[in-house]
Amino acid sequence: MVQGLNANNFGSIARTGEMDNGRIVYAVNDPKGNTVGKVSVPPQQCDIFERSYKNLMESAPKMQAIAERYQDPRTMERMRKVSKWSKIVGSGAGLALSAVLTRKMKFGWQALICTVSTLAGLIGGTVAGAKITTPKEALKFTNAMQNLSKVDTKVCSYRD
Repeated sequence: MVQGLNANNFGSIARTGEMDNGRIVYAVNDPKGNTVGKVSVPPQQCDIFERSYKNLMESAPKMQAIAERYQDPRTMERMRKVSKWSKIVGSGAGLALSAVLTRKMKFGWQALICTVSTLAGLIGGTVAGAKITTPKEALKFTNAMQNLSKVDTKVCSYRD
């Protein structure tokens, strides 16, 4: 297990001991190294807590830079266009493929298959657009936040 996780300019956590009830105590430090609080975590969730905190702190500076970059109106418009075109291309590809594959079928079946294929292409294009426009740091940050929210952390007083 990690005894202290460094977090660049955003602070760190350090394992400081164990409570009477078996919970592991972590000191939460600011960037200068001063303890700003303590939390306790069940021993079986320590690895998840440490890994998630580390991932969160590694991706936080990158997420800040990404947020600043995405505030630019030109970048926002470009991402909107990428998303729109990925949906158009996905649904068009689904329609074209199903039209070619069902050209010898009766019209009713052909229309049904083309409709379903177009919807599947639209969903695929939406997913592809989200993958293209979402930075990998955002996924890492979000996963770390979700994992930390599942960990049973309790705030400790300084005398614990």
